Amino acid sequence: MTDDIIREIDEEVRRDQYIKLAKRYAPQLTAAAVVIVLAAAGFAGWQKYKAYRAEQEARQFAAAMTLESDKKVKEAAEAFRNLQTVSGTGYRALAGLQAAAARAQQGDVGAAVALYDGMAADSAIEPRFRDLARLLAVLHLMDTATPEQLDERLQPILGNDNLWHYSARELAALVRLKAGDTAGARKEFTELSDDLGAPSDLRGRAAEMLAALPSG
Repeated sequence: MTDDIIREIDEEVRRDQYIKLAKRYAPQLTAAAVVIVLAAAGFAGWQKYKAYRAEQEARQFAAAMTLESDKKVKEAAEAFRNLQTVSGTGYRALAGLQAAAARAQQGDVGAAVALYDGMAADSAIEPRFRDLARLLAVLHLMDTATPEQLDERLQPILGNDNLWHYSARELAALVRLKAGDTAGARKEFTELSDDLGAPSDLRGRAAEMLAALPSG
């Protein structure tokens, strides 16, 4: 009986302590709860906004693609360019690539390269797309830029850890040919054709180029 009374007193004391503690920290706990609720609501709202924005940009991208398929290249280029300017999602990169391709299709290689260069310098775009823009710029400049200029542009994407390094190496071999360095080109193509990690179609092209090069 005495033990039961003591236990009840201990529980009353603990309960009183919990109540006092709760009253003491109630304002802080309430504020923290409000912050959590607002943060959750804000996150949910932000997610909904992003989904809405992505949906709108998908529609804009589809409309631009329709213009392109209808041979309205100039209008398509403008539509892609406008989408690239305002997009905050993955469509920023896709629209940029399409805008540059449309400019090149119009015969305005200078404008296409400028767009690729703008993408390469845009930190809001994923590195893989920025490097692809670098690669495509070199491809469009093969006939007009000097070997030195092309080598400089290729340098950032030649590393083995780069997603596009095999394609960059293929272009580097072509640059060697452009510079009149047949031996250097042969070396590059040989390494590519022997590299089992390279895409099979790229290895095939390298082998064909080797067969076409004069021996020496």
